[in-house]
Amino acid sequence: IMPRDKLRTLLENYSKENNIDFSFDNKIEGNINAIQNPINNKYGFFVLTGDNQEEIESAILTLLEPAIKINRDQKLVVTKIHKPLKAKPFSSPNFIELGKPIKLTNSQFKYQKTCSDEFLTNYESSFQIYPILANKSELENYNLKLNIDYFSVDSDNIIFLFNIYFNDILTQQFFQRKKLQTNSGVLQEQAKINMSLLKQGWNKIKIEIRKYPTTDNIPYGLEAIKVKINDTSSLFIPKIVPKVLYPNLEYVKDVAFPFSIYPDLQNTGILITNFKAETIAAAMKIAFILGAKIESPGYYLTTTFNINKILDKDIIIVGEEIPELAPVYSKAPVHFEGNGIKIKKYLKKYDKTVELKEYNNLDNILIVQMYPSIFNPKRMVVEITAKDSKTIYKGVQEGLVPKNMGSMKNDVWFYNVDKKSGVSFQFQKKFLIKNILENYQTDFDQVKYKNIKAF
Repeated sequence: IMPRDKLRTLLENYSKENNIDFSFDNKIEGNINAIQNPINNKYGFFVLTGDNQEEIESAILTLLEPAIKINRDQKLVVTKIHKPLKAKPFSSPNFIELGKPIKLTNSQFKYQKTCSDEFLTNYESSFQIYPILANKSELENYNLKLNIDYFSVDSDNIIFLFNIYFNDILTQQFFQRKKLQTNSGVLQEQAKINMSLLKQGWNKIKIEIRKYPTTDNIPYGLEAIKVKINDTSSLFIPKIVPKVLYPNLEYVKDVAFPFSIYPDLQNTGILITNFKAETIAAAMKIAFILGAKIESPGYYLTTTFNINKILDKDIIIVGEEIPELAPVYSKAPVHFEGNGIKIKKYLKKYDKTVELKEYNNLDNILIVQMYPSIFNPKRMVVEITAKDSKTIYKGVQEGLVPKNMGSMKNDVWFYNVDKKSGVSFQFQKKFLIKNILENYQTDFDQVKYKNIKAF
């Protein structure tokens, strides 16, 4: 990804150094180009370029278009593209919207399974909510509503038992016993489930229907009587003031929060601390992980080496720790110091934070930690670091995958890149943020910190 004039110089010098004939203008005519590596034709170059910044941005946005068609040419010229409008908060299509009934057949309900047998149809699925319902005592005052629409055949000799499971807990049972109309229309039942059972992130729901005869003399044809859940059935979760309990890496692991607040990642900045290939590759991998979690293109993600460009964002720091970012690290529970680490640990019994020093060998350890931003108390920093960039790269590539991230929670995660195992600790005192969006866009201390020296 490079402006056309700089790219021409780079590739022409590359050709001269390797004594090969490379005609730039013939090879790279478009904004998006795929060409063979002239040194080794088993490999290739994928080139995004343009005469100016706008052309390069248009080329990148073209690749993010959901409706992009497969192009078998070696080049593609982008004539015009409309930059998408910025997303609204909490609008990811991957999450359940609060304050609105959502049909159980909608795409927000993942892993949908309809279990049919000769008698009836059951339903189960999983769904995500933003982790903004952290005040359990408050949630006890609210119920979510599961509206079940279903069809059934008319019979006086049968009773249906509905079992409602929420996060594997049997929350409600009720019977439907009334005589059904001939050629029955849609019947309705409503289950009310206390919101305190909601988990911050992934939740599971299951509707199980069982059928029983009401007489000892089982009538002929009973096995033909069926019930089917209709696709108009829905779940409604009340909308309340968002409250978040920080810090918690489980939010990041499960639902990419707080970065997923805006699905286009306009609130997210990835900061690299050096230009080593391993650091840049790790940062790109993290950007990919965010997009995959949110299931939306990160049109407005900012990746930079200058923290002054992202003071108003939730920040992901990737790379070895550097002196220039000392003000930012001041909030971190773990910090490299000399040949060991310094730990700030909150002691609940004494309600105070103490500093500890450990000298363990950390050469093969990736550290992922979450702490408040110095620029805005409602913004968070997720720092991904190690003693060297190779450990960071290996830890991100192999550690930040589902099978190895199971232990990621609390505020600090140590991952051993050799043993491929991790362990978590809670060093900071947790705190509740009420109405997270209020002043969320304000960087309170920007004037104070705007001159942090870029490395």
